[in-house]
Amino acid sequence: MSIPSKSSVAGVLNLSFNSKDCEYKHIVIPDFQRPYCWSMDDIQKILDDVDDLRFIDGTMYRKDEYYFGSICLRKQEDTLNLQLLDGQQRLTSFVIMAQILFERSKDNKNEEIRRLGADLDRLLGGEEKWKKIFIYEQPGTIIHIKEIYSQFQRHYELLEAESLSPNENNEHFERTSIYELTLKRDLARLCYIFKYGCFAVTYLGPSIQEAEQFFQGENNRGLPMSMLDILKAYHMRFEDKSEKLKEIQEIWAEFNLQEDLPDQNEKEYSAIEEKQKQHWLVTQYVIPALLLSSGIEPWDRDDVKNVDKLRGIMGTHRHDRLVDEKLSKLDKSEIVVFDLLDPINPGLNFFRMLNQYRKIATSIKKFVDKHIKLKFNDAEFILVLALIAWVDRFLKSGLIEKDSSAISKALEEDLEFRSYAQTFARFLNCLKNKSEQDPGAFNRVRRVRLLSLLNYTQRGKSLILLPHRTSSPAACKRELIRMTTPETISQKIWQSTPLERYCNAYNLIKKV
Repeated sequence: MSIPSKSSVAGVLNLSFNSKDCEYKHIVIPDFQRPYCWSMDDIQKILDDVDDLRFIDGTMYRKDEYYFGSICLRKQEDTLNLQLLDGQQRLTSFVIMAQILFERSKDNKNEEIRRLGADLDRLLGGEEKWKKIFIYEQPGTIIHIKEIYSQFQRHYELLEAESLSPNENNEHFERTSIYELTLKRDLARLCYIFKYGCFAVTYLGPSIQEAEQFFQGENNRGLPMSMLDILKAYHMRFEDKSEKLKEIQEIWAEFNLQEDLPDQNEKEYSAIEEKQKQHWLVTQYVIPALLLSSGIEPWDRDDVKNVDKLRGIMGTHRHDRLVDEKLSKLDKSEIVVFDLLDPINPGLNFFRMLNQYRKIATSIKKFVDKHIKLKFNDAEFILVLALIAWVDRFLKSGLIEKDSSAISKALEEDLEFRSYAQTFARFLNCLKNKSEQDPGAFNRVRRVRLLSLLNYTQRGKSLILLPHRTSSPAACKRELIRMTTPETISQKIWQSTPLERYCNAYNLIKKV
């Protein structure tokens, strides 16, 4: 018996794998697997993604495939069972939803709901056999499945209880309840997932050594997908035209890391080293800059939980709300200049935005390395973000579409930029105490304290985003000076010794 390298979700759940040659009985999730751990929110996110990309209207979905990634199975020795080595979270989540929705459809008074429930059962092989296919050997998994099942049941029970009843004053009035509308939508979505959703299937033989090699291989691949990798995969799904995909690949090639460095060609080696540097700049500075408007702390730049903040504004999947009307009037393909405080546009424009701020970060980092001396490590990180915000607002027109060397040259010649950079750097240096001759507020500038002094997470007060609250470079510098005087900073530094040292540093610099 063999398993195809690709199968619909239904094909996996009913053990047919869309093939007549498969005669397996059960899918076993072995006890050496980590327990099932997805939350109700995790499940809802994957369902919402399907709506965002495939929903048309009512209970209609686009009839094209939706890829849910890969799964790995191996034949269990001396049985007709398969062990699931990779894919437990997704498959178990789909089974939970199938159980809940099918049970609620069976005796529903709405004919369409009953039909959709019957369709779901038929897709999974019929006669409710699919309910007994999965065998879980991990006790913690069984407990958690029951918890998630109960949470979803509670969700539907509340909808059912809160559904609108017919108008008592009009006995001819009929209305489909919110509960029934939700049940129809959720059943239709799950039927779409089972029929058109697909997995890439890896099949291992019965050897336990082969399974161990698989796990070792998975571990040896290195770190999990980075924030950039996840964002690339997400935003590329919005484009299908060859010219747009080509532009995305060209942008990505500017900072895409390559594992194998050629050693026979010095020029090629140098080019790849430059890509590594560009990749570092994007992850170190561009991602935190794009998260500024969300108030996300800059050192959380690698936390994949923040991916949702960078997915962009798409409107609703039903395309029938005011936000959809607004977005329809915006020709996104023509956007060439982006703003840090604007909503992110998904697809090609996300990559264009990355590229714009990559060039800006490259130019600013070059300037800071050449001209600015700072007294503690985090100061450089903060200064670069502050200067990205300044350039985002006050770079001279006509430069943003040029390469980073042209932007670097313009910044070198821009006295207002240089003055703002020096003023912000002086403020940061006033925070670090090195000696009596080189005073500063704190012997150690803790990150929590630094972010508090910057009002970092408060978009309307953030010192980093000061350029976006002022009308000109001159006004921006005046406000920076005002907000960093000892009188103003005393509202944040109330201990006498650090405040005295800040004043000493401030006055010493002022005399210089």
